[in-house]
Amino acid sequence: MPIPPPPPPPPPGGPPPPPTLSQANTSPPKLSREEAKGRGALLSDICKGTKLKKVSVAAPELPQRHNSLSSKRTAPSPGGHTPTRGPAPPPPPSSPTPSQQGANRPPPPVREAPGRGAGEGSTAD
Repeated sequence: MPIPPPPPPPPPGGPPPPPTLSQANTSPPKLSREEAKGRGALLSDICKGTKLKKVSVAAPELPQRHNSLSSKRTAPSPGGHTPTRGPAPPPPPSSPTPSQQGANRPPPPVREAPGRGAGEGSTAD
């Protein structure tokens, strides 16, 4: 099976580099009277926008789902995302410490000390 020929070389040159800051046209464009009038109207409209008062629109109420989670609503998060599930489940119980392990065990059986039993050397007559 013959090997295909290599691709042709790229064309010489390419797009010219962007102009440097010293080469860029920094003088304002010369506008005709009509263009200047339209530009002034646009600028005044933009400036008026800062004087508008903020309007808050309430979102339409979503239909209520009939389950136990619908009554437990949480406050919306700062990003505006409302969680779809209830609160997080509690963390799993950690392994008990040695002192906690002994708390759940029954006490050990009581043993009499050697030599002090009820049958040896008692004077309870």
